[in-house]
Amino acid sequence: MDEFQRIANAKKAFDDGLITEEEYETFKRNIINLTDTSQVSTTQTSRQRNKESDESVASNIGFAILGYFIPILGIILLLVWYDSRPSRSRAAGFGALGFIIFCAILWGLALLARGIR
Repeated sequence: MDEFQRIANAKKAFDDGLITEEEYETFKRNIINLTDTSQVSTTQTSRQRNKESDESVASNIGFAILGYFIPILGIILLLVWYDSRPSRSRAAGFGALGFIIFCAILWGLALLARGIR
């Protein structure tokens, strides 16, 4: 039930004499305050989310690079941070995976070069 419907129901109860004018005004103020608070809270939450995402992009790239050059650490970070810091753990895991794929390609090329001779 939205705020307007709740206020309309309270007004009807006031008109019918079920609640006093003071109770009606208090109820109306509470509904309006709840609405204002939720809008402010939503705005603050979205600002925090944007700030965190801007900061985390740079750190995620750093963890991906770290995972690439030290793949065992990337795998460990992936496993340790899987629930608490999912974006950083994924970045570290992708870095480690990138290194493993790079090594597999080099190994395959080395085998091909050896077989061509």
